[in-house]
Amino acid sequence: ALVHARHLVALDPLHERAQQCLMRLLTYNGQSNQALVQYETYADLLAEEIGVAPLDETTQLYTKIRNGSLTPPKPNAIYLPAFLKDKNGYVVDQSVFVGRTREMTRLNHSLDQTLAGKGHVVFIIGEAGSGKTALANEFLQRAMKSNTDLLAVRGRSNAYTGIGDPYLPFSEMMGMLTGEIEARWAGGEITGGHARSLWCSMPDVLQVLLDKGPDLFDRFLSGRSLLSRARAGAPDQVVELAE
Repeated sequence: ALVHARHLVALDPLHERAQQCLMRLLTYNGQSNQALVQYETYADLLAEEIGVAPLDETTQLYTKIRNGSLTPPKPNAIYLPAFLKDKNGYVVDQSVFVGRTREMTRLNHSLDQTLAGKGHVVFIIGEAGSGKTALANEFLQRAMKSNTDLLAVRGRSNAYTGIGDPYLPFSEMMGMLTGEIEARWAGGEITGGHARSLWCSMPDVLQVLLDKGPDLFDRFLSGRSLLSRARAGAPDQVVELAE
């Protein structure tokens, strides 16, 4: 990584992101003094060439290195994608959920049984427009709020396309478990906290898939799309996944 970072800086000495990258890598490699010298050299270059100072972000990085507070990322760290870094995210008007007390009570009872190790299948059925999706979404959001360690996902069946795609609910659920969540989050189907929980669980899900379900790739899951998400969120596992 240091070789490539030095090459980037050599190609464009005024590329600030490249300078920051080189400073970090030098520090991670135990060469913090060289990282400090790199900053000072860059600051002198900026002043001489265009008469400006480094960005505040770069100066803050310099301060962290000088104070010894910059530490390498942890192995198997999870990296949030751009759409989840902003905690406010899209502002979506959440509709008010009323009624369905009996159905919600039954679903909560089933959840309690599942958490106690007695899980079972529950179907939500009804005519088109009867509120099945709203009920499922509300239940998932409540379940996630009351059980912070719970990973809640959903899949839909379609009376018109079900014959052609009988595994649609399972492929959708597998997609959510492996980070295919941006569209659902942007559309207000899941909250930001729900989306982050699903994204941050991706390394564990990937490991289970690699160990227990490699045949699911390119059947229930698009291998190419999953590899792209893995590169963004769990780069330490990308090599094994690609193989």
